[in-house]
Amino acid sequence: MISGNLPEAIDYYEQAFTAMGEVYTTQSAVIQPWYADMGAVIGEKHLLLDQAEDAEAWFRHVLSFAPFNLRATQGLAGVLLTRGDTDEADRLCTIFEQRIGVDPCAARAQERQG
Repeated sequence: MISGNLPEAIDYYEQAFTAMGEVYTTQSAVIQPWYADMGAVIGEKHLLLDQAEDAEAWFRHVLSFAPFNLRATQGLAGVLLTRGDTDEADRLCTIFEQRIGVDPCAARAQERQG
């Protein structure tokens, strides 16, 4: 990221995520607090390169093991809204709000209202 080469930075982020996954069982106390957010950051970086499919895959991957990760939920909802799948985005946000008590998509809803 410092050099301005986002594709190369994404490669390093993905390598770091893979390395964390390989030692997760033995070092979970160190890795767990930021493992899911790291995956969501990778999704966000893919969005910066207009790689929505890769971003969606990362957000869905994170949600597969951390189903109420705020960043991944917001990221996936954003991808879904961008492609016009408002029903799935609304469902995702509603389930999150019902379980966690916070609307992860409130800012996006305000943007849509204008």
